[in-house]
Amino acid sequence: MKEKSWHLVSYDICDPARLRKIGKILKGYGERKQLSVYCCHLTDRGRERLRWEVKKVMEEGDELLIIEICAHCIGRLRESIPKGAWPEDLPAYEIV
Repeated sequence: MKEKSWHLVSYDICDPARLRKIGKILKGYGERKQLSVYCCHLTDRGRERLRWEVKKVMEEGDELLIIEICAHCIGRLRESIPKGAWPEDLPAYEIV
């Protein structure tokens, strides 16, 4: 199984009801950083599952952007933003 990596997930949804649904989905995968931006620590399979769940709710005109962030970039982020914004060490287990 591949290791998890950080992803920046952003969405632009036209309808307020769909916007709330997608926000709830993303809340289960990561931490909100801005109104429609989340940081998520995902495996490849987790990323595809997230994409699948969100795409079921989306309609024409809605957009989803998922960007994988490399370890080097995460290190640079930790240097330039407030401490704790991106966790240093994640727990070795995950409660589901």
